[in-house]
Amino acid sequence: LSTSSRIKATAFYSEIDNLIVYNTVTSLNENIEQARIPGVELEYLRSTKTVDLRISGSLQDPVNVTTGKQLARRSRESIALSATYKKPVYQLGFDIQASGDRPDSDFSSVINPAYTLVNLVGRYHLGKNWWLNGRVENLFDTQYVLADNYNTPGRSLYVQLRYQVRS
Repeated sequence: LSTSSRIKATAFYSEIDNLIVYNTVTSLNENIEQARIPGVELEYLRSTKTVDLRISGSLQDPVNVTTGKQLARRSRESIALSATYKKPVYQLGFDIQASGDRPDSDFSSVINPAYTLVNLVGRYHLGKNWWLNGRVENLFDTQYVLADNYNTPGRSLYVQLRYQVRS
């Protein structure tokens, strides 16, 4: 069996001038004088002939420097896990995405809660150049919020018939 592994660590520091935010009180977009986002991302990848595994996570401190508050709609922590079982004729896998809580706006006290989503993916080789791909997003029909008062998708099914020319 052919196996490969990779570990990746990335530190980052971003400064943003005139970041636009929506003021829910005045219903206007406004510029923040300055924002700062320092953080670190870690990722582990492992691939064998039959399985691909990926785990990644990030920790960051997204701050509105002007107010000292956490930036709106930006979580301090997130993690993702995906695994795929591979055979010549088909592939089956899942991915899990989790995000921490975060304030909805600099202009409200609403906190969008942490959430976890689970998705299933599959692929089946129908013949020479044909593939049938499928995906179930939000498998457990989790109720989650990305922005206060805006709907997010429930469980969704996507099916794709794909023809791929190989040279």
